[in-house]
Amino acid sequence: VELDESIKLVDERPLKIAIAVMPGQFRVEKVRDVSGDKKAGRAWIETNARRYTPKRGDVVIGTICARMGLAGYKVEIHARCPAMFPALAFDGATKRNQPNLPVGTLIHARVNVDDPHTEPQLTCCAEEGQQKKDWMSGEAIYGRLEGGVSIRCGAVLSRAMLQPQCAVLDALAASLQFELAVGANGVAWVCAESRKD
Repeated sequence: VELDESIKLVDERPLKIAIAVMPGQFRVEKVRDVSGDKKAGRAWIETNARRYTPKRGDVVIGTICARMGLAGYKVEIHARCPAMFPALAFDGATKRNQPNLPVGTLIHARVNVDDPHTEPQLTCCAEEGQQKKDWMSGEAIYGRLEGGVSIRCGAVLSRAMLQPQCAVLDALAASLQFELAVGANGVAWVCAESRKD
């Protein structure tokens, strides 16, 4: 939704939004939870939808659900269909030197293609402007997530944890040491020194 003066993000009154049910038929809903970024000129409706809608550039956490021969993998990201993940979608990967990811492996990746008519495509290559590190070094930004636990936390909580200031993460970091990866698809991965933490 493009943000204009008609949407007041601090206003407590419900906002009326028309939702297309079928071509030519609309249903009007009252929505109270509208969030946004005035500087970027964007607004969104906070929902805890179970199905994620991929957007190019989103960081996601997915599970390898099938091997597609030499082409790559199918990855479950809780979207309308599994995402395609090319085998060479790693910094420094070649036909001879590429990771072998068994079914069930968790990956931290970025949405590269989000065409609504085809399956989404993921990559573990660093974005332009990010420092590229070879996948074998273990220092790459994206890649395989080893150890730890994955949790489905929902879109609203994952979006809150992706913000620069998050009260929940600040409180946890004050008393525990842990590593955290959060995906825009409502999945978080946590790794601590012990299972108790």
